[in-house]
Amino acid sequence: WQIELACTPAEAAAELAATLKQGRLCLLADALNEARRERYDERVQEWESFWRDLPAGNALIFTSRTLDYQGELAAPQVEIDPLTDAQIEEFAGRYLDDAGRGAALAALLADRHATLLPLARTPYYLLLMVEIFAESGDLPANRARLFEGFVQRLLDRERAKHLPGWIDARAQHVALGELAYAMQELGEGTLVDRAWACNAMP
Repeated sequence: WQIELACTPAEAAAELAATLKQGRLCLLADALNEARRERYDERVQEWESFWRDLPAGNALIFTSRTLDYQGELAAPQVEIDPLTDAQIEEFAGRYLDDAGRGAALAALLADRHATLLPLARTPYYLLLMVEIFAESGDLPANRARLFEGFVQRLLDRERAKHLPGWIDARAQHVALGELAYAMQELGEGTLVDRAWACNAMP
């Protein structure tokens, strides 16, 4: 908010408060399922209180994986339908700023890369595919390659930050692979206690 307005923190806070009071704000809170487990219930209750006290006209929208959300916010819910073939093509065309390339990507998903089509019906995964297609003009051979490329890009991005205590990417692959396997066996979604996660990794 402060960056968008190019102002001081105090000015940004004042503008935010005024916008809320006027009922002109739409707050998007993505991936509730990725919130830390510690104090999770307490934080959800705080969000619910905030939502109930919002002045009329404002909107607060949460997203979460269905498996991880048990209706804690007691708010109206909607479920997002998978993208249609036409929507996939339009999304790709708009992102690539080229309807022809969007059609080319959609054609790949309908034919040579049909195994990726179910994933492409989710906007997040479709965005991954579009970004890869923008760079290479093709799509990964299968789901494993798609996720491998995604993970590698995340690791490259974090490595470029030169963070202290960086762990070698190979060690991270092993540790996170063990954690993912343990979470699948647990079968309770993506929310786990920090201590449990640390214990699951080598």
